[in-house]
Amino acid sequence: MPRLHRELIAYRSNEIDLEGWKTITEPLDSWQTKVRSRHQVPDPGAREMEDIEREIKDASFVLAIEPEDDDVDFVPYTPETLKRAADFLRRLAIHAHSCNFVGIGVPQIGPGPRGSIDLMWMDDHKRLLVNFPSDKSARASFYGKKANGELSARFEQTDSKPELIYWLTNF
Repeated sequence: MPRLHRELIAYRSNEIDLEGWKTITEPLDSWQTKVRSRHQVPDPGAREMEDIEREIKDASFVLAIEPEDDDVDFVPYTPETLKRAADFLRRLAIHAHSCNFVGIGVPQIGPGPRGSIDLMWMDDHKRLLVNFPSDKSARASFYGKKANGELSARFEQTDSKPELIYWLTNF
């Protein structure tokens, strides 16, 4: 019986402690890193995070939006609102990648009504809009639609909403 298999059985039967298990997996982690770097296999999660960061940076254009002359209800777009939306997007992507879900996609980040910020995922199969209001104490909201159903809800702006990961990555 291979050593790793014997040690896994021992771990499951509580014959070794967690520290012992860590030493078993370290060579495997090191091997995976060496194989990936030797063959220059791109990490799709890292690429997606780079694309998300680029979209967040590009979204700063909303901060320069000024009111129309006749728009008396205009609420300015603030860095704080943009940061709350960007932080949510980062949390969502990090959570997805930690669960080995790659491919949540990169949403368009743009201006919403009354100083809010929208995150919009849209392709041939689905559409998801997440809105972050300018008032940090107000609840954010989302609405999604695809062939097999719809979903919508309100949530605290600091929540991660991991159920959206599954919805975004499955048809």
